[in-house]
Amino acid sequence: MAKIIFIPGSLRKDSLNKKLLEVCIKFFEQKAVECHLVAQSELNVPLINTDDEQTKFPATIKAIVEKINAADGVVFGVPEYNSGISPVIKNFVDWTSRLKPHPWKGKSVLLVGTSPSDFGAISGLAHTRDPFPTGIKCSMAPSSKTKRDKKISKWCWAIF
Repeated sequence: MAKIIFIPGSLRKDSLNKKLLEVCIKFFEQKAVECHLVAQSELNVPLINTDDEQTKFPATIKAIVEKINAADGVVFGVPEYNSGISPVIKNFVDWTSRLKPHPWKGKSVLLVGTSPSDFGAISGLAHTRDPFPTGIKCSMAPSSKTKRDKKISKWCWAIF
């Protein structure tokens, strides 16, 4: 059975992107995929400081990486933060990129995002995509798709 880890990019309790990930999980579970949603509290770690990586590496990040290593893919819920990358995702990627063996090499990654704006997290998704294929050498979904359907929800969402 395929396994996918879902990682919210926001610590906000009522995060729209966490809700989007929950919708994605329902979809994948119907396809007989084992899904795990990372708790937002596990991502609430100090900003990376390479002086501390040997002695103060966050245990929750190591635990998430163990799940990533056992999974076939990772889906990030990407919020729109002033048209840029979510600090939660950036910090998580920075911490995990310090580990050996490298947990991202060859891993399949999908970014999904939503925002109440008319642009539906497209800028945040584009900036979040930057470090993945080149910096941490994972496999990314090759194209983008956007959908706006006010009958379904009040917001837009995009998949990269």
